[in-house]
Parts: sequence; structure tokens; C-alpha cells
Amino acid sequence: MYIGKNIRYLRERQGHKQKWLAEQLGKSNGVVGEYERDKKTPPVDVLLQICNIYEVSLDELVVSDLEAESYTSVQSGESHASYKNDELLNKMLAVKVLELIEILKREAPEEYEKNHLHIFVDTIKETFGLK
Repeated sequence: MYIGKNIRYLRERQGHKQKWLAEQLGKSNGVVGEYERDKKTPPVDVLLQICNIYEVSLDELVVSDLEAESYTSVQSGESHASYKNDELLNKMLAVKVLELIEILKREAPEEYEKNHLHIFVDTIKETFGLK
């Protein structure tokens, strides 16, 4: 993952100071610095704010090495970026649902079995390519 590196790259490419980005995000300079140094991972809502500010998809921000690819923002790519954000958010949501089902399986096994949640788990895993 390239989150911190990409945040710094995008910020510097636009000529923004850490203080400016911190104000946009409602965070302190120190927290933005921790994001950029990968000392802290920004929560999803902050990642989405950064994506909106710098017009990149969540997938690009998290997975791509934007500096190495000499990434350039293209205005016409907004609908593509939005689709990529939705796809990644859906996968993240699926992982959370699986975690909740696992808790239910441990704490209320009779409900887990009664509702045949193992079928639901298999479907989620297959749909999103999860293990």
C-alpha cells in the first residue's frame, strides 16, 4: 500500500503545505504528517476526502504508486474514479459483514445455523474474491 507516499506526492504536486491539507481535512498538521509517514492509516472518510481534494480514486490512492507512474489527474476520469471507489468500498463493506457473521457464529451458533449463514458467507467470498 502506498497511502502515505501518495498523500505526500499529491499534496506536494499541487503545491499544498501540510497545514493546508490538515485544515481541509479538519485534522492537525501532526496527524497529516503521521499519515504521510505511514505512522497512522487515515480512516475511510478521510481517505475519501483526500480522493475528492486530489481527484483520484480510492483504489489509486491506496494501491498505486502514483509518483512512480507519474500520475496525472484527468478531469474526464471522474466517473471511472467514482466506480473504482464504489468497488473498493463494497469490498471493504463485505469484509466487515464477514467479520460480523464470524462474531455471530462464535456467540450465537444456533442463529448462525438456523439462518444458514454459511451460504451467505460463501456467496460474499465468491463475489468479492475473498478467502
